[in-house]
Amino acid sequence: MAWLLAIETSAVRGDIALLRHGEVVGSRELALPRRHNEELLAHVQSLLLPAGIAPADLAAVAYGSGPGSFTGVRLAAAAALALAWAHDLPAFAVGSAEARARKAWRQSTRPAATGMDVLVALDARVNQLYVTPVHVDSRGVPVAAETQLLGWSHLAAHAATPGFVAIGDAWADPRMPARLADAAGTPRADGQPEAGDVGALAWLRWCAGERPEAGAELPAYLRGAEAWG
Repeated sequence: MAWLLAIETSAVRGDIALLRHGEVVGSRELALPRRHNEELLAHVQSLLLPAGIAPADLAAVAYGSGPGSFTGVRLAAAAALALAWAHDLPAFAVGSAEARARKAWRQSTRPAATGMDVLVALDARVNQLYVTPVHVDSRGVPVAAETQLLGWSHLAAHAATPGFVAIGDAWADPRMPARLADAAGTPRADGQPEAGDVGALAWLRWCAGERPEAGAELPAYLRGAEAWG
């Protein structure tokens, strides 16, 4: 039986999830904004113990690699990599934009045969944004373009397919260019990534035979310690 533990703390709210064969069987929300470290390890234990498994029984660990809160991404990476190094487990870094896009696909009422275009826009502070275009195919598998760190003044020129799903806190900002906002389909200003989606995407890669060594896949800090949080 293949178990996978996923950690996602790149946003204001965080959570962890335990998956069995790619399906979430338990999760814990980290409810203290920007203080996830105070409860993370306790929640990991509270997920594993009822399932009767130890960290060494996991097939892999995964974490949301950002971009997002520098502190949050670093926490998830540190916890996941510590487990991976201690127990010789593969460690998957899953982009938080991809996790957000998969969540939107799960919650969509669109027919399963159609794909979905997503534009994730996150406030990166100091008048900048993290912008990531993502296409989600009919199976719910997201493929993300490279994340850009853009100033608000450059966002208006960003090309996007009309009707895309807008995800991220930047869409609720009054500085969002009207041209881009008008082209969006359904804005999801909250759009918090979830560990279950991080784990599900890591599971697909695990099933495809990928086994990244701990530390081989690094977080997406983009601008290092200047990132918010």
